[in-house]
Amino acid sequence: LVDLTVDADFGACARHGASVDGARVFGSTTQGEWLQRMGIVARLEALLALEDITERQVDQLITACERLVDPAQMGERYRVLAVVDEGEGVPA
Repeated sequence: LVDLTVDADFGACARHGASVDGARVFGSTTQGEWLQRMGIVARLEALLALEDITERQVDQLITACERLVDPAQMGERYRVLAVVDEGEGVPA
């Protein structure tokens, strides 16, 4: 798993990935959509339900989640592309 932040030509990356024997390409999709598919809301809800969480932590978690998924912030600015071994399952 690699996290890489660059101005990328996702079409070219997808075409190159698809040309590799044994590789499957998924995406690209927006960061917001991908994080929601990965369960960011359920994770946020679990953290907010912790007994010892402070109001400051609640505010920080909600703000961070909104920043990551909101289309007007990072949710559509960043994209995700997965290139996996064809023997692997479909990524979230």
